[in-house]
Amino acid sequence: MLLGVVAGAFFFYHPDCGSPGQPNVSNHYTTLIDYQSSLRNFDAYNYTFTRTQQNFNFDNVTFTTLAFSDPSKPHVIGLNCGTDPSIPGQMIVGITSTNGSFPAQTVTLQFNSPPLASDQGSFTSNANPIAGVVWHLGDPYVVLLVSAS
Repeated sequence: MLLGVVAGAFFFYHPDCGSPGQPNVSNHYTTLIDYQSSLRNFDAYNYTFTRTQQNFNFDNVTFTTLAFSDPSKPHVIGLNCGTDPSIPGQMIVGITSTNGSFPAQTVTLQFNSPPLASDQGSFTSNANPIAGVVWHLGDPYVVLLVSAS
């Protein structure tokens, strides 16, 4: 009971701590990617996920955050509101075909620099279409990708 009162008081005085905000689409484009030693065109969206159970759909593929952690954003640490930019963020994204062209799959992606020093990416195992999530060093968003048929 006392813990509930303390937690309620903390959030009353720190209402923005851990408030994830809204997801955001910032750009749509086509990009050429060397995927497994073969150049392929991908439809791409720059997208900012902010919590779990957010989804975005394009080209008959849905991307849904199943797990999401971004220590660089304000969150409760003990009794304080703080950040921990020394730990990379991580998300698990469910990728499903809305037209049945491939089975549902999950991919895991780390992001944030520092501490990461290189681009990160993860793709589905199916051949057509290929879907994936990529984070480029220094970007505040991930890139959602679906290969062109």
